Amino acid sequence: MKKLLILVLFGALAVTIAACGGQTPTPTPQPEPTAEPVEEPTAVPEVEPTLVPEKETVSTEPIIGVAPVDSATVTFENEQWVVAVEGNLPDGCTEIGEITQSVDGNIIKVEVSTTRPADMMCTQVITPYSESVILETADMPNGEYTVEVNGVAATEPVVLGEEHMPQETAVDITNTVWQWAEFQDTAELNDITVDNPENYTITFLADDQVSIKADCNMVNGSYTLDGSSLTIQLGPSTMAFCGEESLDQQFLEKLGFVATYVMDGENLVMNLQADAGNMIFANGGPAGEAGADTAVTVRTTIDPGMVRLDTQGLPISWQAVYVPETPYDQSQPPGPKGLPAHIEILFGVTDPAQRRPGDPVMYIIPVAAYEAMWQANGNDSVTTTMAGIYQTTTVLTSPPPTTNMPVLPVEEVGGKNDVALYVSRATSDENSASKSGYRFVGRFAQDANPITSDGLPLQYIYQGFTNDGQYLVSFFYPVTSSALPTNADVNDAFNEAVSAGKTEEFLAQQIEEINSLSPSDWEPDLATLDALVGSLQIEGMVSSGPIGPEWQWVRSERTDSFAVENPELYTLTYDADGTFALKADCNNVSGDYTMDSGIFGSVQHQPGPSTLAECGEGSRYDYFVNMFPALQNYKVRLPGDELELIWPADGGSEFFQNPVPGIAVVAESAGPISKVVGKTWQWVSFSDPANGLQDIPEPERYEMVLNEDGSINVKADCNQVSGSYTVEGSAIEITFGPSTLAACPEDSLGDQFVQDLSFARILFLQDGDLFFDLMADGGTMRFSESGSAAAESEEPPLTGTPWKWVTFSDPVNGLQTIPEADRYQMTLNEDGSINIQADCNQVNGTYTLEDGSIEIILGPSTLAACPEDSLADQFLQNLTNARIYFAQDGSLFFDLLADGGTMRFDPATQGEVTGTVTYMVRSALPNDAVLTVQIQDTSLADAPATVMGESWYVTGGAQVPLPFAVAYNPEFIQDNHTYTLSVRITDGDDNLLFINDTSIPVITNGNPTTDIEVVVVPTG
Repeated sequence: MKKLLILVLFGALAVTIAACGGQTPTPTPQPEPTAEPVEEPTAVPEVEPTLVPEKETVSTEPIIGVAPVDSATVTFENEQWVVAVEGNLPDGCTEIGEITQSVDGNIIKVEVSTTRPADMMCTQVITPYSESVILETADMPNGEYTVEVNGVAATEPVVLGEEHMPQETAVDITNTVWQWAEFQDTAELNDITVDNPENYTITFLADDQVSIKADCNMVNGSYTLDGSSLTIQLGPSTMAFCGEESLDQQFLEKLGFVATYVMDGENLVMNLQADAGNMIFANGGPAGEAGADTAVTVRTTIDPGMVRLDTQGLPISWQAVYVPETPYDQSQPPGPKGLPAHIEILFGVTDPAQRRPGDPVMYIIPVAAYEAMWQANGNDSVTTTMAGIYQTTTVLTSPPPTTNMPVLPVEEVGGKNDVALYVSRATSDENSASKSGYRFVGRFAQDANPITSDGLPLQYIYQGFTNDGQYLVSFFYPVTSSALPTNADVNDAFNEAVSAGKTEEFLAQQIEEINSLSPSDWEPDLATLDALVGSLQIEGMVSSGPIGPEWQWVRSERTDSFAVENPELYTLTYDADGTFALKADCNNVSGDYTMDSGIFGSVQHQPGPSTLAECGEGSRYDYFVNMFPALQNYKVRLPGDELELIWPADGGSEFFQNPVPGIAVVAESAGPISKVVGKTWQWVSFSDPANGLQDIPEPERYEMVLNEDGSINVKADCNQVSGSYTVEGSAIEITFGPSTLAACPEDSLGDQFVQDLSFARILFLQDGDLFFDLMADGGTMRFSESGSAAAESEEPPLTGTPWKWVTFSDPVNGLQTIPEADRYQMTLNEDGSINIQADCNQVNGTYTLEDGSIEIILGPSTLAACPEDSLADQFLQNLTNARIYFAQDGSLFFDLLADGGTMRFDPATQGEVTGTVTYMVRSALPNDAVLTVQIQDTSLADAPATVMGESWYVTGGAQVPLPFAVAYNPEFIQDNHTYTLSVRITDGDDNLLFINDTSIPVITNGNPTTDIEVVVVPTG
């Protein structure tokens, strides 16, 4: 209405201006000229004198007007009534003038005038004003009065008299969790009854911010409350897909159209604009009080010192650290965050504050504590997502999803998961602490984007649980592939798809094409990251979830379901040695079992000896004992306190609970010292900024033992030294005492060994080795446990090996993978010359090596023009800046001068075994079948095979014969070893379909590497 009035006034003003601008003076008629007049004397009549009008003057008196009023708010402050007036003045010269008050019946009239200089030109700028007017009510009779300011009624009345003192009539709707119960459509066509109001909540915070839970998503925003007027502005939001039945989108859409609110008893009713309907909310209790903390027992504790990991040769160090609780906070976009105390495994840094978004990280988060933190704040989204991770872990659909994979923690989720590639269960080794989970290559996006090598970054993502079901294991590592298109390659096609409304079809086609790539087409190789995740070990972690607790039988869910009245009379305990024990009412039974690893899988029981007492009427002894031979599968439900044993053929389940209440937590480690004391450590290498990595000859001449009592015994070549040490966390300080004083050989490093130990300030463990960092960047000492120093794998030779540039890391940009690494190679020759392939050019030069340092001088070069994406110039510049070199895990590293970064090289030589796989039965492979081919070192009959190379392929409907190619590094092949192929075909759920049942030797002893035909046999 206000807009309409303004338009009408503006139109009237325009008409008036037009009328004035078009008016012209009318000329006075003049007589027609006649013949020249004859002058005749004329008598002059006597007339009264007249006054000549004076020139009109402009008044300097100010112009008095009426102030426009937008709002008037009455409050009672300091024992007096005050009306706050707000409005807008028409220009910069107009000011508030006199304010007067009068009483007309039960109306208090306040008149606010304006003044404006009459002789001043002013800019036409609307100027807001506000005035507080104390109402003169001292002599007024008691009663209720309406306040009008320039005809605008105030929001609240003035109530005079003791019995009419102002009461708190407005209901405070802030800091309450309002649960959406129903929607009443004015037209009665689209009424909604909300079945789960607790999933759709809104909380008005005191700082004008609003927190919204829309099913599985969280939304932040702001609100404006003015009397009964209410508007809600939606802000940043998570973008998870909550399912087809979810009301999340309708909920948010309606909140955006709220106009006013009223209270209906205990319910909050929000009225939509244009009388479109009413949203009715029930009071869900004060914010933050739902699920208030209660005392709980700590059942399991792990600390960073219990964690082990193998980075599988990736050029990056790792460090497990304790991270204190980050309290639940919903004040910052894009949504709530909060984590309980947890463990983070960092890569390349040692402090979580040093980690940048997108850098690799692995989380180990206690499930129960994580869910409890969010539930205590009225937010079930973590619990919902955790359930989704569990469901996907235990029942991975076939074909697997390509979007909307459930992922935690929310700190790593920057939008909707719109791409999920290579979805499968991750592999694990025998000692893995997390054998149940899934991995995929994915990303998180706010809107649609094509999948490209230079667009939204992709990550290898693992979501799983520790074997006891008590901790979430979450891993993120950036990956890329030179086989991916660039933005320039696909932008036109993608934009056409968007315009045609076929964005999802475009992405689905991309996903299908990219899924056909081999895992080795990625950098890092996805198989390497699978192995990294599978190598996670946690000291004391069971191999299978059921092992350990004394489980009590609580209910049977079958055709004839029942609850067990005395669960404590029926217990089950699995020991790690493969035996189980039953308490069956008044009898005891023992037996053997076999069980898969992790939180779910198959189980077989073979009961043995049993007591045979008669337990009396009503006992379930017979049923309990006799069910175990038939039970086939198990699941440990989150957070590790419920066990489900499953009958075959959908025959139902038996449920057991851990009767010991409690949760799992993480704790600050006692420090790596707990893993160090009492062992003999040999000094195997030393590195410093000046000389780089230096191997210690004859490490057995330099040993130390840190004793539990704080004393240290040192063998410094031919001398023995004693002393003491103190440790606090990872900080160490060593003080030496008495020493023998024998004269050691000239090549002895005994004095340097003792001196370096006295400078040690930080200790840490990595890959089973002990490291001391010295004070003032003095270097790093590395120790191996006595007996293990000689067991290190042989490194490829530095000279004569073609090396390809695979990664570069620097302090600014972190780890960067080099696309198409084969374009950038070098060979250090025995004669001190270097041959370089810098993309499309060849460069010669010379190099010098001395005690871990290197210097490269470039010489003649071809001068071809390389492609625009070439890194040739950077490659050559980095080589000339190389100053330190060292080899580790089969890779070569160059450290550049002035902390310029680190180049990593891998051997460029590569062998390959190729062939086809077929079978002789009439059977078609499912579309999601996976072919896995490994080259294994099977030289030792009494030791596990060593995998030398692996490739796997999703067949995508292809049938036999299936071609394969498996790469391996010839540098690691030994002529006297035996290498064979291991071939498996599984379905999308990792069920084994075919396997080779004969030995297939390759590579050595005259065996082939090409055109190998493998015949596999069915497993069933």
